[in-house]
Formats: sequence, structure tokens, C-alpha cells
Amino acid sequence: MGWLFISQTLSSLHPEILQQLRICFFGFGLGLGQEFQALRQLVGSSGTALDLYQLFRDPHSAFDVASRQYSFMTIGPVSPLSFSGSPLFLMRKL
Repeated sequence: MGWLFISQTLSSLHPEILQQLRICFFGFGLGLGQEFQALRQLVGSSGTALDLYQLFRDPHSAFDVASRQYSFMTIGPVSPLSFSGSPLFLMRKL
């Protein structure tokens, strides 16, 4: 059995739910304030991963639809290379 939780804010999910999730995907928009603090607690204080996450651009800031980029940071066993425990970064371009 599995569950899927989708939210625009980390603070809207109960901390116990976040701790029990095995795989998490984070898109643009959690780089400031309370949301960033919740992300830091979930990912850990790994400075380089969080620094890279804060470089994500807003997809809607692109000049046209064709040049939009959707960036995601994942934690958990998403890839065979994720054994190190460090986040994996993905980018989708339309």
C-alpha cells in the first residue's frame, strides 16, 4: 500500500507524515522562510544541496513557454545512484 501527498507548502503537512515518506520530490518555491526551514529539516543541513535548490528558477519567469525549465530535488531511493543519501536533482524542459 502506498500514499501520495501533494502540497504547495511543507508546513501544511504534519511533521510525522513528512518523516514517514520514503521518496520526496521538491519543485521550485520552497526556498524562503518557514518553507525553507522545513526543507532543511527534511533534507538535512547539507549546504551544497540546499544551495543548489535555491538556484532553481521560477518556470514562469521564462520568456516563452518553450524555454521553461522545471527543476526538482528528490530525496529517497529514486535512483540506483541514491545510495549515498544525498539528494538527486532533475530538470525537465518543455
